[in-house]
Amino acid sequence: MVKWTLKKYHGDPNRVFVTGLSSGGMMTQVLVATYPDLFKAGSSYCGVPYGCFRGPSEWNNVCSEGRLIKTPKQWGDDVRNAYPGYRGPRPKLQIWHGSEDVGLAYQNFHESNKMWSNVFNIKFKKNNTNTPFANYTQMVYGDGTKYIAYSAAGIGHDIKITALDVLAWFGIYKPRPTATATTTEPSAPTRTALPWGQCGGMTYKVRFSDSTKNFI
Repeated sequence: MVKWTLKKYHGDPNRVFVTGLSSGGMMTQVLVATYPDLFKAGSSYCGVPYGCFRGPSEWNNVCSEGRLIKTPKQWGDDVRNAYPGYRGPRPKLQIWHGSEDVGLAYQNFHESNKMWSNVFNIKFKKNNTNTPFANYTQMVYGDGTKYIAYSAAGIGHDIKITALDVLAWFGIYKPRPTATATTTEPSAPTRTALPWGQCGGMTYKVRFSDSTKNFI
């Protein structure tokens, strides 16, 4: 599908990205794991590690409740086995998860961190508190260019969709420079996201704008 779209509409293969919430967050991690040659970056909201839901085509309580625990190498091997023999660059990835998520347990956030830090062969470096918002913690791995994780304290499965932060990660949007660091969103860009957007995606909509462009 991606290759067809790029060919049909003369797309730029260096600007192919994937993002999603809940089941979309799961699929984001699936796609960057299985098609590292097609995607350049991903942003997963409230998802689970690649392969966590493997099994019957129905709800997986073991995974959703955060009871599937593996070592970093075991998780990393799952990704490497998704595309045997692949030696090329991998899509950079950021993940977001609320600490009070009961739909897809917060433990999955930790398991994803194990997975991708192993895949990229990087180690946890530091926490940036209140980033990009109050009560959010940005967890930086390596130099922060390949993998970053965001933990949202006190937030459930209805985590906000931070569209501009995702686009900045993709390299599409450049935040305005500020004189001092801030832990709140800039006043100019605005966005809204329907909290029930994870229900299949058909009714999901993210809207945001800045002073020069509008995106839907």
